[in-house]
Amino acid sequence: MISNIRCLNRQKSFIKAIEFKGSTLVCAHFNGKKAKISYANLVYSFREIKFEKDKSEIEIKEKKRITNKLIGRLNIKDWQTIFEIKNALAEKKIKRIEFQPEGFGASTVGL
Repeated sequence: MISNIRCLNRQKSFIKAIEFKGSTLVCAHFNGKKAKISYANLVYSFREIKFEKDKSEIEIKEKKRITNKLIGRLNIKDWQTIFEIKNALAEKKIKRIEFQPEGFGASTVGL
C-alpha cells in the first residue's frame, strides 16, 4: 500500500511537451512547472510495447550518484510522435536505460 501511495505521488509529474534547446532539454509539466536538464545529466526509458495505449510512455530522468531522479513521464498515443522523440533523443546521444515499473505487483509485470 505504501508503494502504491508513493507511485501515485510520482504520477503527478506528467510532461505535456519537451523542447530541445542547445545542450539542454526543457520539459513543460501539466502543473505549469518547467525543468531544464543538460544532455550530460539526462537518461530516458521507453516502454516499447506497441498497440497498448496504457503502455506508451517515455520517462525522462536526471542522473544522480546512486539512483536516477524522475523528472516526468511523457504519455503519447500517437506512435509516430513517440518514434520521432525516441530518434531525437538517440541523435543527441542520450543514454537509454531499462524501464522499471512501479507500484504493487510491479515485479510480476514481465511474467
